[in-house]
Amino acid sequence: MDGYFPFGIEKARRGKGRDLKEFFYYYSWGKCPSYLKEKTSELYRELVSVCTTLLQQAEQHLPNDIRSKLSMPLAEMVKETPRAVLRILHYPPIEKDDGLNLAERAQEGAIRAIEHEDLTLVSAIMPLIGFGLQLKDLAGNWYSVSPDTDNLVINIGDMLEMCTRGFYKATTHRVVNPEGEEAHQSRYSNAFFMNPRDEVQLDDKHTALS
Repeated sequence: MDGYFPFGIEKARRGKGRDLKEFFYYYSWGKCPSYLKEKTSELYRELVSVCTTLLQQAEQHLPNDIRSKLSMPLAEMVKETPRAVLRILHYPPIEKDDGLNLAERAQEGAIRAIEHEDLTLVSAIMPLIGFGLQLKDLAGNWYSVSPDTDNLVINIGDMLEMCTRGFYKATTHRVVNPEGEEAHQSRYSNAFFMNPRDEVQLDDKHTALS
């Protein structure tokens, strides 16, 4: 599935309601407006390179007994993968000018993105405009991430946790609703999901597809 996904379509695994966002999925083989294709493709290729390097470094820090159980090197899992995807996200203002609250109209308690872990190996997030992204540490504490176009937020995904037998833990994160003046503003971010090829064996029972 690629292209545009309208507001209110996505529901996280733990959520009762739907996230307050809309987004566009871009694959190297998929849809893209022609006037954005060149720059989007360039960004995509750079993120593939960054995430491949991160996986190489992650493998170097694995204990030998865990590294020996990998079905193949981590970087090899993503070589020429058609599954890596760039997600361009827009979170509309929570407080509309007409006085209606976006969260209340969607469902009581709804937030921009309920806490979750990504299904991927690693994710590279670019929080471009607007606050709200939070990361949880292993002790259960939440930390807010400021928008910064010069830095990437790197999250470990479920698949990396699986194939490293839990040595690397998937990063729990969320996007909370803003308050005050920021509630009247949109939030934008890009998230790149580095997924392996479908046939890659993650552990003794699961491939990337199953």
